[in-house]
Amino acid sequence: MKKKKVIVTTDDYGVNPTVNDAIIDAVNACKVNSIAALPNYDGMTKKRKKKYKTSSENAKILLDKTNGKGEIGCHLTLTSGRPITKAKSMIDKDGYFRGIYEFKRTIKPKELREELNAQVKVFTEANIPITHLSCHHNILTFFPELYQEYLKVAKDNKLAIRSGNSHPKKSMNKFLVFLRVKLMDDMNKSCLLYTSDAADE
Repeated sequence: MKKKKVIVTTDDYGVNPTVNDAIIDAVNACKVNSIAALPNYDGMTKKRKKKYKTSSENAKILLDKTNGKGEIGCHLTLTSGRPITKAKSMIDKDGYFRGIYEFKRTIKPKELREELNAQVKVFTEANIPITHLSCHHNILTFFPELYQEYLKVAKDNKLAIRSGNSHPKKSMNKFLVFLRVKLMDDMNKSCLLYTSDAADE
């Protein structure tokens, strides 16, 4: 019988030191064999002045502490942290990517491609042997035009794609449902607040 390889992936390596340590432990315990590392972390946070290690520095630590056991992927993001390029069509007034709830589809294709390639280069230029791409919040699979750029970047860099969603039309429906649920949650909170204020009167 031909053996099948099961890929067990952990996301979001490279930002939170506690999460990073847990992922390293999981790799060394052979519980995980694929790590999706965020590429755009510069070591700074909004709330803290303390500087942590950057994405490439954290990736080097991962390689060192696991002896290269797991496959490392570049976890492309448009919804967390700061962009590496200017990416004016993707950021908020503070220069950060808009979060998943505030995400806007009005992204310029050229800026998107430049940003995604720059995120890949964070690892390749640091000699981190990445084997595949994935995307934070699956955002690049939600809309056909984003998905096409995702495919182009993967092809240009000769990397595989590992994403839970691979059908943009169906994924877009999931995204719309996701936003509706968020909207309903916000409305319920507003109703509760209104009811509470009325009761106080």
